[in-house]
Amino acid sequence: MNPPLGHLESLDDLTLLRHHLAGDLDAFEVFLRRYQAPLYGFLVRFTASCSLADDVFQETFLKVHKAAATLHD
Repeated sequence: MNPPLGHLESLDDLTLLRHHLAGDLDAFEVFLRRYQAPLYGFLVRFTASCSLADDVFQETFLKVHKAAATLHD
């Protein structure tokens, strides 16, 4: 089990991504954890492959990381 990351867990997604862009590595971890279980579960069911689900999951969050700077309120 991952340790809690304090006040970051109560922040909304946009604020977490802003913290991430400012260099706070923990903020992106909190964002990722927030969606990890439901998204990964969906991807496993959708693709019928844990390996493919892993690849799609990683690609998804890589795209979120790269696109974070373009987000608006």
